[in-house]
Amino acid sequence: LFAGGDLLAVADAISTLREDLNALGEIKELDPHREALNAADKKLEETATPKLAKALEEKNVEATNATRRVFERAGCTGAFEQRYLKVRGDEVLQLWTEAVRVASSETAKSDDRDPLVRTLPPTSISLTDEATPRLLAYFFERCGEMLRSEAAWLTNALPDLRDLLLSDLVAYALENLKPPMSADTQLIPMSPSRSSRKANLMTAKQNTVEASKFARSLCAILFRDANADPESTARALFQVLRPTFFFVRNASTLESDFARAEVSAIPLGNSSGGLGDLTLIECARRIEVATPGILNVADMVVQHCTE
Repeated sequence: LFAGGDLLAVADAISTLREDLNALGEIKELDPHREALNAADKKLEETATPKLAKALEEKNVEATNATRRVFERAGCTGAFEQRYLKVRGDEVLQLWTEAVRVASSETAKSDDRDPLVRTLPPTSISLTDEATPRLLAYFFERCGEMLRSEAAWLTNALPDLRDLLLSDLVAYALENLKPPMSADTQLIPMSPSRSSRKANLMTAKQNTVEASKFARSLCAILFRDANADPESTARALFQVLRPTFFFVRNASTLESDFARAEVSAIPLGNSSGGLGDLTLIECARRIEVATPGILNVADMVVQHCTE
């Protein structure tokens, strides 16, 4: 059957064998036939996958549905969806690779490290790195363009699978990013300088903005009607909003780190030797000088917590 090239005939034969074996139950003497069934499933997948990849690349509706029928008639549950995710998911991952390259290139222009170090690809994308918001903005913009185009095509080609495939595609791609986004809540860099501490906080907050904008656009694509799969959609949004979860979980640490940096910049004078040698007038003067800065920091902390 495989030699004949008629994959629908192969699928029907595989389906019949699967039904017969299921009906007969667990009989040891049938183990060779089950092994043959598994081998046929694998060969069918290996034969049909390139055809599906070509159909998706060309956005050929007829060929895509023909391949889908092959998998479904063979009884290969979920095989079509998995192959689709692999093909389209790789396209999303290419967008991420390009975004990392662009962001790294822009950062390297102002990087004073050794040129060899600057050109090394990052092992992970830190959510407190100053280049990350630019990376996410670049990636999410292009990913959104791709998803809107894909949504329009799926509406015509595979309307019953449209929302499921789109949400699974987002989740699959973001789960397999290389380099991955590092959302380790235990690894928040405590920068020694005031400007770096402030940058950590601002970077984390800006990441939430980029993630939230993309999440809104994703919802606009997925929630066009009541057909969206709740579980798949939740999985996709969870992956999209990882920068937001990171910020929420670490907000108190980032805020206090930022506040310490601001307080350290207030001109309190040199009190390392204690206050015993200061006159009352000098103490009053220092309090007067420091008070506006302290009140300003308090206002900033309140504002950040409110946001």
